[in-house]
Amino acid sequence: MHHWTTHSRYIIYRVLGFRCNVFILTNGIKNLLIDCGSRRYRRQLVWSLARLGISHIDALIVTHSHFDHAGNAHYIQNRFGASVIIHESESHYLLLGNSPLPKGTNWFTRIMINTFGGKATSLVSYEPCKANMKIKGKYLLDEFGINGYILETPGHSKGSVSVVVDDEIVLAGDALFGVFPGSVFPPFADDETQLINSWNVLLKTGAHLFIPSHGRPRSRKLLESCFNTRTSKKS
Repeated sequence: MHHWTTHSRYIIYRVLGFRCNVFILTNGIKNLLIDCGSRRYRRQLVWSLARLGISHIDALIVTHSHFDHAGNAHYIQNRFGASVIIHESESHYLLLGNSPLPKGTNWFTRIMINTFGGKATSLVSYEPCKANMKIKGKYLLDEFGINGYILETPGHSKGSVSVVVDDEIVLAGDALFGVFPGSVFPPFADDETQLINSWNVLLKTGAHLFIPSHGRPRSRKLLESCFNTRTSKKS
């Protein structure tokens, strides 16, 4: 199982891959789940948690309300006693069990969304979940014994957030992707300008490793390069 250890000895485990990466952040006492995948991969998620001996989850941090990130929120809330945390601007989508699909950022994804977006609504719905905490702005994780915080990183969606751990590792949700060689730019985003501004916010954290929900971890050097390239095109 892929994992990373910070200087405070917190461990981040990737407990699910497939369609969307899901992570457990633990200090050995408190367990935080970051995203929870879609219902299709529920069995694999539960198996991975059992493999780590995790029977209680203190909080589920949902980086945004799309089905592949929030599809098991209600289940995790009930089975593991987790408090569900989401940005306030996306809590109503979580409660509906459905979130609008983002816009495409390239010709292929634009055509895909324009052609199939409306028809896919029923395919991307999930079990509704009422959030325990609706956050806005910077949210510290001190109450869970973690030196870290939740940070607003909109662009992919209005209420997208990232989790900064020990000022060295960022669990970035869909603020960036790790799928395409030499790039962190997502194929979907509601607001591309806002998304690139969020990259600047992430760089200001001082973190050196950025782990997205899709694909492989990205280095600070690559994120800086992509940010500089995108901003220079606009100047």
